[in-house]
Amino acid sequence: MRFLIDECLHTSLVAVAQERGHEANHVNWLGLSGETDWDLMPLIIDEDFTFVTNNA
Repeated sequence: MRFLIDECLHTSLVAVAQERGHEANHVNWLGLSGETDWDLMPLIIDEDFTFVTNNA
């Protein structure tokens, strides 16, 4: 599974996912901090990410 972790969550969640065998990235590391969740949707869909957030 591929996870995209939102900026409202700590970057350490990437390591948690990776330790369990998943691919993961963080919005901040992709230079997308400040983007709305809706603005991230094309990337999420195109890259087949599961979006992880706590403010949707």
